[in-house]
Amino acid sequence: MSNSVAVKNDLADYVSKNVERIRPLFSASDQFSRFVTACIIELNQIKNPEKYVPGSALIAVCNAAHIGVVPGKISGHAYFIPRKVRINLEIGYKGYMWLAMTSGYIKSIHAEVVLSGEAFEHWVDEDGPKLKHVIPIDRDLSASNVTQKAVGAYCVYATAGGRGMRVMGRGELMKVNTSRDVWVENPYAMMRKTPIRRASNDWQLSPQLENAIRIDEANYRDEIQELLQEIRSTVRLGE
Repeated sequence: MSNSVAVKNDLADYVSKNVERIRPLFSASDQFSRFVTACIIELNQIKNPEKYVPGSALIAVCNAAHIGVVPGKISGHAYFIPRKVRINLEIGYKGYMWLAMTSGYIKSIHAEVVLSGEAFEHWVDEDGPKLKHVIPIDRDLSASNVTQKAVGAYCVYATAGGRGMRVMGRGELMKVNTSRDVWVENPYAMMRKTPIRRASNDWQLSPQLENAIRIDEANYRDEIQELLQEIRSTVRLGE
C-alpha cells in the first residue's frame, strides 16, 4: 500500500506490506488510510526495531483496527509498546473513555489523579456517589512529580440510570504499576486509566470494550498478545 508517510524501519515496512489484510475491517477507504498512516508514524518511532518480531506489530495493528482505537499521541487512544521481543498494543485512558462513550451505555466520563496537598473528599448520600476535588491551575504534572506525589485517582461517570464513581488510593495504584516504560514515562495517563479499568467491572460492556480489556489483561500478565479470535478468518495472517 502507498502511504503518505515513509516507512523508517523493518516493523513499519512489514506492516505496510501486509496492511491490506485489515482493509475489510473499515467501511470507508479514507478511514482506513488515516488509520494506517497513524500506525506507521508510531511504528517509525520504536527504538531498536530490529529487536522485535515484525509479525507482532501487525497483530497489534489488526487488534487496534478491530477494537476501533487509533494508535498515537494525537488521539491518545492506544500505543505500540515493546515487550521483550514483541510489540504489544496498550490501550490508553482516552481509548477507554472513547470506547465507553461510543458503547452507548456511558453518557459522560472523567478520570483524574489527586496529588498531595490537593483538597479531595468523596462520599455517598441518598442521591448517589459524589466527590469534590479542588485542582490548582498550575499543578505540576511532570512524570517525576506525579510518581512522587500522587495519593490516588478516580473515575466518575454517568449512565442513563444514574451516576457512578470509582476511587483508588495510592496503594492500589502502585499494585497495578508494572514499572514498565509506559508507567515511568507517563504515570499521569496510566493513573487516570486505572480507575476507568476498575469502574468497567460495573458496566455493560460492548464487544469492543471487552476486547480492549482482554488486550490489557494480557499486558499486565506479561503474556503474548494473540490476534483477536473474531477477526482471524477476516485478516488471515497465517496465509
